[in-house]
Amino acid sequence: MLRPAILLLLSCFCLHSATGQTVQHNLDSLTDELTTAKSDTDKVSLLVAISRDYYRTDPNKGVEFGRQALELARELNYDHGIMTANNAIGRCYAVQDHLTEALQHFQATLSMAQKLDNKEYIGNAVLSMGLVYSSNSEPQKALDHFQQAKNIYETLGIPKVSLVINGIGNCYIMMKDYDQALNYFMQGIKIEEQIQPATSLLATMYANAGGASLGLKRYNEALNLLFRALKLQEKMGNISSTASTLNNIGNAYLAIGKNTNSSLPDSLRNKEINFQKALYYEKQALAVCEQLDIRDKLVDVYATLANTYRMQGKPGESLIYFDKYDALKDTLARQNSEKEFAKIEAEFKVQRTTDSLKYIAALKDQQVTQHKTERNSSIVLLSLAGIISLLLVNRQKLKQMQARKFAEAERLRAEEFARRQLADFTQSIQEKNALIEKFTAEIEKYQLQPAGNQSTGPDPSIMELQSSVILTEEQWVNFQALFEKVHTGYINRAKEKYPALTASELRFIVLSKLELSNKEMAAMLGVSLEAVRTNKHRLLKKLNLPEGITLYDTVHSI
Repeated sequence: MLRPAILLLLSCFCLHSATGQTVQHNLDSLTDELTTAKSDTDKVSLLVAISRDYYRTDPNKGVEFGRQALELARELNYDHGIMTANNAIGRCYAVQDHLTEALQHFQATLSMAQKLDNKEYIGNAVLSMGLVYSSNSEPQKALDHFQQAKNIYETLGIPKVSLVINGIGNCYIMMKDYDQALNYFMQGIKIEEQIQPATSLLATMYANAGGASLGLKRYNEALNLLFRALKLQEKMGNISSTASTLNNIGNAYLAIGKNTNSSLPDSLRNKEINFQKALYYEKQALAVCEQLDIRDKLVDVYATLANTYRMQGKPGESLIYFDKYDALKDTLARQNSEKEFAKIEAEFKVQRTTDSLKYIAALKDQQVTQHKTERNSSIVLLSLAGIISLLLVNRQKLKQMQARKFAEAERLRAEEFARRQLADFTQSIQEKNALIEKFTAEIEKYQLQPAGNQSTGPDPSIMELQSSVILTEEQWVNFQALFEKVHTGYINRAKEKYPALTASELRFIVLSKLELSNKEMAAMLGVSLEAVRTNKHRLLKKLNLPEGITLYDTVHSI
């Protein structure tokens, strides 16, 4: 499944890279300094700096320190601290794909930046919101925000063009215009490669360009770009970013294995080796996703593993990962639906208007007392708490509705997948039956020949026939699992309606539901045609059907 690697590089959009060791060293130093810090504006800045460093390695801790900074900044009425703390928290939520929470904090950042007339932070907040909309698959809204950010940066002379280019490229990925996307990513890569040491943004654009090349089926080019991205991500300690890159590498090898052609180099033409490499990189991605609980990416990994095992002709392993994919999809529900975003945006507009009016009033009346300021702040906080409470109630209802719709769609998709597998399974039995008829004709012809032309010993055709018709118990269990996915609850309904049925008679009911002929049933169960007829006759007697009602009518009425 092709998906762009959208990393939100939101540490005030600093265009420098940091290795895992450097980040940990900075954290150790800042944490030591925090133990002796006074509860003033310097401590707010210190907490924000710690949050910014934690977003690379542990975004949950980043949120925790960001919230401490925000709480202290509010106590101190420190507007700049409120702005930077919201920005840090938003970045940590964004990197975890918690888009609703990220958007709320970036909107709060924008409101305060406009109040302070801080043009750079206005540009940063607008760009961050564009990245959130991009992650939420709303490319047009994202493009609008990217253009606003571009205009602000050009006015200020701030060299952040690469970030905007990367965002625009991601929008074209979502529009499936891979040529345009690749063009923008390569522009950004050309700019970023001039910066030393290499930046996190360069790794992101390598990964995104690799995804665009994969969409264009330029597999060799895609692998080259994705491996560059992986090398940089591992060097910088951006472990969470490697999950998407490893998954896309696995997808590339899977696609190559399914579509080998003469344009590929010799090293990529061995189908089985490509499938093995796909499994190798997908299992690395699986380990990262499980370690960091990246569940949305884990769904993609399960799907690719199921498809790869299926292409290798290993239905058992494929079914294991398909079931994991199916179960996880049932538990996930996106929290950033259109209605949620619309409500948050409406809240943001109200908040922005209120903040603007308060700011104008403050400029007109410089002699306002501290008591009046505290009273007005309390009113605003109470109003905001009421809005948030209402939003949370409505949001919970929307989540439940969205989850039901999502679960139903996934159930139908899983049922269609099982239906195709059951059809393949049934077709293989029918093909076996055709082979049996061919062998039977050959045997009859052989038996009609004069005695002198017959050789002694067991006939090899008979031995091959016998070995080709037996269905193992494991195959029967797999068949029942597929049958249940297509005809959910059928077997239980049959047992409830006819509790006296034996296991053998229940099999005949199930196979009759599939409208298999007696010969096909005999081939499937590894018994003689006469045995099938005998068992069917016994079954009809046991069911004691009313006159005029056939076995066909009965099995299709359950």
